[in-house]
Amino acid sequence: MPHIQTVEQIMSTNAVTITNDKSLPEAIQIMKEHRVDSLLVVDENKVLKGYIDVEIIDRNQKKPVQVADVLETNVFAVEKMTLVRDTIRKILKQGMEYVPVVDEQHHLVGIVTRATLVDIVYDSIWGESEEALFSENMG
Repeated sequence: MPHIQTVEQIMSTNAVTITNDKSLPEAIQIMKEHRVDSLLVVDENKVLKGYIDVEIIDRNQKKPVQVADVLETNVFAVEKMTLVRDTIRKILKQGMEYVPVVDEQHHLVGIVTRATLVDIVYDSIWGESEEALFSENMG
């Protein structure tokens, strides 16, 4: 396995997104389809604007509003060339489930999930010794 240095090497490009002009029922439908509890909000150029989650929708479900009216704009994102070790510290310390990955112009290019980082931490700590044990037992 090649040595992992940057977020770009581990990110998924399957971030589930929505645009500002969509309604909350449309947001709920996208969440159901993708089995997620939050969506990253982007504009038509894929520039990250914020996020919306089930708690935000729940607080606003009595009012007919657009995603743009309720999205949370204070979103922590990392650039794709950020070192993985810095991202791991931030995600684990803040208890975040995921971090959006952006390019220099703040275009959304991917997402790093807590599960991905846990796998990397696990592999870096136990991966080699587990492989050695496995090959010894097979031999």
